[in-house]
Amino acid sequence: MTFSQNPWKHWQIEKLCATMLPKSQKQRSSAMSLAVVTLKKGEGRLLKSGGMWIFDNEVASIMGSFVNGDIVLVHDFDGYPLGRGFINTNSRIVVRLLSRDENTVIDEEFFEKRVRDAWEYRKKVTDTSSCRVIFGEADFLPGFIVDKFSDVLVVQSLALGIDRYKEMLVELLKKVLAEDGIRICGVYERSDVKVRKQEGMEPYKGFIGEEFPTLVEIVENGVKYQVDVKDGQKTGFFLDQKYNRLAIQKLCRNARVLDCFTHTGSFALNAGYAGAKEVTGVDASQLAVDQATANAALNGLSDSVKFICEDVFDLLPKLEEKGEKDIERKVLHFFPADTGKTYWHDGESYWRVMAFIPNARTYETVNPEYSYYAGVAFGNFQAMLADIPDKLGETIPDFHNMEFRLKQLRDAVAADAAGRVKEVRYFLDEIERRAEEMCKAERLHREGKLPKRVCHCDTKVNNMMFDESGNVLCVIDLDTVMPSFVFSDFGDFLRSGANTGLEDDKDLANVNFNMEIFKAFTKGYLESAKSFLLPVEIENLPYAAALFPYMQCVRFLADYINGDTYYKIQYPEHNLVRTKAQFKLLQSVEEHTPEMQKFIASCI
Repeated sequence: MTFSQNPWKHWQIEKLCATMLPKSQKQRSSAMSLAVVTLKKGEGRLLKSGGMWIFDNEVASIMGSFVNGDIVLVHDFDGYPLGRGFINTNSRIVVRLLSRDENTVIDEEFFEKRVRDAWEYRKKVTDTSSCRVIFGEADFLPGFIVDKFSDVLVVQSLALGIDRYKEMLVELLKKVLAEDGIRICGVYERSDVKVRKQEGMEPYKGFIGEEFPTLVEIVENGVKYQVDVKDGQKTGFFLDQKYNRLAIQKLCRNARVLDCFTHTGSFALNAGYAGAKEVTGVDASQLAVDQATANAALNGLSDSVKFICEDVFDLLPKLEEKGEKDIERKVLHFFPADTGKTYWHDGESYWRVMAFIPNARTYETVNPEYSYYAGVAFGNFQAMLADIPDKLGETIPDFHNMEFRLKQLRDAVAADAAGRVKEVRYFLDEIERRAEEMCKAERLHREGKLPKRVCHCDTKVNNMMFDESGNVLCVIDLDTVMPSFVFSDFGDFLRSGANTGLEDDKDLANVNFNMEIFKAFTKGYLESAKSFLLPVEIENLPYAAALFPYMQCVRFLADYINGDTYYKIQYPEHNLVRTKAQFKLLQSVEEHTPEMQKFIASCI
């Protein structure tokens, strides 16, 4: 039999052989296998763009014997070495890469360096009293997560290969922390998650090493908590929300606050700590409510911060009946149709009705104070949706796709339907001169470096409701919420909010980029969003500020060339006037780019 004619069949046979190895060989704890995983031609795009996973449908063959969990070599279809990683044929992720160097020795020294690098990074970017110390693939330790709660470590081991090394990694981490005077008094494993079954492992929770009290006290943003590392949600506490909780403090002085799905009461306690007049936390778990109540007492906030065990969706109507009007002021509430759905379809159009928000207002322009609140609000909006499990569809496909918008412009130029191309040649040349730079978001996404997140995608100033005091009540106009780059929400707000003139200002002397608005909005946005933002997203925020006047310039100009078929116009040259105003704003943004970069660096 020859295998070369059917590489997939070849892999299947090799896979079967691997599972039939002698028992003594299966029990190896840290094998460096000589087995070679070879990719199909044209596959491995994620891996080659910086990712660390190889999926089962990308594999052409697996040559040599191995036990699932072993470290194997990875080759491209032509034999070019791509690195070493853990193999597991039980999983759709067949290989999790450890190193891109095939000559790397995967030993204790290797893992110690990875652990040290992770810790050194945390010391630079966050408060390490309690933090996520190791975060799987982000720290090049696939499937391995460690949260530090004061002097306790909580471990999640989610991949078969790394599971073999978890005790070693824990000891290495304890060693590295000890060098900074941090003594770890206990380690608890919270691998009680279904994803382990996809790796051929059973969910597990329990002590690693000696037992210890699993109720741990920590301090974050000045607030004390008792964290239940044994029975709390996930690893016990949502450490990634640290800076969002801090942002809450700036909004809650003398306010009445309702914290839905409160869990351990973290947001409610931050509101109380900041001087909120009255705080109510709600959760359906009595265990969570008991823990949150204890945390309130720990902070001396029992008089102002209360917790109740209720289903939020049952409670909100009850609060309405009691006259709690603030609920509908801060949350958009849609009325159901007679079909039971929150919208109605008349055969052609879709309609929905939402509750009126009383004593609220919107603004067309903002000052630095309101811009700061807006930055916090939109950052929080993204942060709250950063880890939702469901993938949203695109309400408007390619809405903020710069490559698509340039194609529309180029198609308009080719057609020249209104005979206007000749008079706008200057703007066409300036747009093309910047085209490659302005399309870099799409390129970075294809390379696997820039994710799409759930974004509002229409972050104009007037898409927020403010109360009588100028504080943000809620984000509104949610019909464009969909996956996009964070640049959409950041840049689109600044295009309108930081423009000193009008979108269609005929006097270009009026149009400039207001750096005070930029600084205020950026400060608020980073305070609430930097907990989940990647470095590539943060460093490209000035690009986002330039992208949206550029994009709108392209769209207005394309419509002008097409004969004004999309945007409503008030006079024949209206779209051309809009084009000129957006281009002037773009030029002003470009002039301020070095200053923007310097300010962002100061906020991190």
